[in-house]
Amino acid sequence: MRNLTSRCNPQKNYRAIIAEDEAPLAQVLAKALNTLWPTLELVEICGDGKSALSLLEKEQLDIAFLDVSMPYKTGIEIAQQCDAKNIPTLIVLVTAYPDYALQAFQFNVCDYLVKPLCRDRLNDTIKRLQSRLQSLQGEQESPANLKNHLQLLPVQKGLVNRLLETDEVCYFVSDQKYVKVVTCDETFLIRKTLAELEKELDSKQFWRVHRSSIVNIKQIEHSKKTVTGRLELTLKNSSEKLTVSRKYLHLFKSL
Repeated sequence: MRNLTSRCNPQKNYRAIIAEDEAPLAQVLAKALNTLWPTLELVEICGDGKSALSLLEKEQLDIAFLDVSMPYKTGIEIAQQCDAKNIPTLIVLVTAYPDYALQAFQFNVCDYLVKPLCRDRLNDTIKRLQSRLQSLQGEQESPANLKNHLQLLPVQKGLVNRLLETDEVCYFVSDQKYVKVVTCDETFLIRKTLAELEKELDSKQFWRVHRSSIVNIKQIEHSKKTVTGRLELTLKNSSEKLTVSRKYLHLFKSL
């Protein structure tokens, strides 16, 4: 087990742990991280989920690479508890089973890596983590108050699962038991409520405009009043028009 004792300061390197019960796989990931992100401080390699959760609760850690299947606590269980306890550590799940992806992202996991690890894919994850960390640091200095906004959304179309970047979404709209996720050229269904999505999305970019819809404001071409006095949104990359209910009209007074 590798244990480094140096502490953080505002200019410090980011701090991470690896939780993996198979030591050779943990060493492969540690070596790859050391090569691709040499300034990342690897605080410890844990062999089980209980040890990893204990560290996450006690230490101010920036990142945790968690195996999905571990003794005592799985990576998904740890992600769930971190979410419930508002622990701001960014979590990356690592597993040989891609079928866990949809479940994992219910708890705002930052990314999901499938074994055997691919260098290019890990590098993409590192870039995503660095971008998220820089963004969070710019918002506030207090880790306890940081909110990790949803950036990747697991969606399914037919038999194909994929991770959709939220920036690609034009709008979300309720569809009975599902939420319809509409991009410029595709539509997906997810098992989430709009209320759940509203809590997870960046409120500066995604606005609730109706009890049945949330819009990506970057996709708004213009707004105008209809003959009935309603405010209607025209989107840049969709022929669909969204109606703004009275409850949310105040959002558009500055536009």
